[in-house]
Amino acid sequence: MMTVERQYRIRAAKRHCGFTLVEMMVALSIFAFASAAVGTLMFTSFKTNKHAKNMLDSTNQAELAMRRITELARSTIYLRSVNLATGVYDAAQGVTLTTPPDAENLCYNVTYYVKSNQLWEKIELTDGTPVQNNGQNHDHVIVENLKSFSVERATTTFPEVYNIVIEVKTNSGSIVRRMTVCCRNRQGGTEPNGSSGNSA
Repeated sequence: MMTVERQYRIRAAKRHCGFTLVEMMVALSIFAFASAAVGTLMFTSFKTNKHAKNMLDSTNQAELAMRRITELARSTIYLRSVNLATGVYDAAQGVTLTTPPDAENLCYNVTYYVKSNQLWEKIELTDGTPVQNNGQNHDHVIVENLKSFSVERATTTFPEVYNIVIEVKTNSGSIVRRMTVCCRNRQGGTEPNGSSGNSA
């Protein structure tokens, strides 16, 4: 027959083979709190990274576009679609910068205009022939999520000075880049394509 002591040892061993319901509930509660904390941390980190990426992308687009426009504006020999009476860029037409002749004696018209909250760049020869730039289509987007784009003439004397502003929308507001550019643009004279005057 099994002694009392042996039966006690068997029952004690069985009690230590698993967890009680209370122990399981405590363990699950701790696991749930830890999982919630980790999930919240990961979600916050994801949102922060997404916000930082959005800000970086918007900043890079605005700065790259501003560099392209200001470099062209500094050397342009003609600038159109800035109203002579008001000195303000005409958003309906865009602003066109005409480059000096290159080594092949070719001049280019580079037009910047707004469409569907985007800033577009179009590159053509002065006779209207489309030109591709670094494999890009001659008419392509350079800034997404554009909030505003403006070009305003600050002086009417030679050399003319223009204020350029690009504002890009972000998740938390907007990024603004401003630049004042001194151009070789002449008021009046003859355009490279043969038409005279600085049209509005």
